[in-house]
Amino acid sequence: VEAAAAAAAGAIDRANPFRPQGFFSAKAVVKHMCRLSGPEAHRRIQAARLHGALDEWAQAEADGDVGVAQSELMARVMANPRLSADIVERDSPALLEDAISCSFDEFERRVRTWEALADPEGDRARNDDQHTNRDVRLRPRPEGGWTLTGNLAELAGNEFMEIFSWFCEAEWQADWADARHRLGDNATTADLRRTEPQRRADALLAM
Repeated sequence: VEAAAAAAAGAIDRANPFRPQGFFSAKAVVKHMCRLSGPEAHRRIQAARLHGALDEWAQAEADGDVGVAQSELMARVMANPRLSADIVERDSPALLEDAISCSFDEFERRVRTWEALADPEGDRARNDDQHTNRDVRLRPRPEGGWTLTGNLAELAGNEFMEIFSWFCEAEWQADWADARHRLGDNATTADLRRTEPQRRADALLAM
C-alpha cells in the first residue's frame, strides 16, 4: 500500500496534471486530494523521489522486503541536495541490503554514518549547530524532585557516553556483588536490588 501511494505521488510529481487547477506543486496536490497534513504529503513526495531514483528500492518496498520506516529514512537522506547522484547509485545496493537485513536502529546508524561520510560539509555544519545549541537543564518538578534534560554535539556526546557507561557498569557490578553475597551461586539478574533506570540515575549522580 505504501509503495502504491508513493507511485501515485511520483506520477503527480513528474507530470503535475493539476497545474491548470492552481496546484503548483505535487505536495499541494497530494495534500489536497488525499486530505493529508503538509508533513505527510511532503513525506510521500520524498518517498516517490526515492523510488524514482532507485528502482531496486521501489521494488523491494513493493514486495514487502524493506520496511516503511527504513524507506522513509532513506528518502529523507536522499533529499539532501549535497549528496552526489553517483555516490548514491554506487552505494544504494549495500544500503538496501542493510535496510532489509538489519534492525531499524542499526540501519539508521549505518545510513547516518554513510551520509556523514558522503556529505562531510553538511556533517560539519550539523555538528557546529549541535555544538552551538548544546544545553543541559535541571528543573524542579511541582510534585518534588528534579527533571534533567540536555543535548550535546556528536563528539561531546560520545565522550560523555563513554564515561557514563563506565559508571553504569560500576553500579551494575555493585548490585551483582551484593546479590552474590546474599544468595551465592543461586543469584540471578532478577535478584538485583535496583532497576536499570535506578542504576543509571545513581551512576550519573556518582559521576
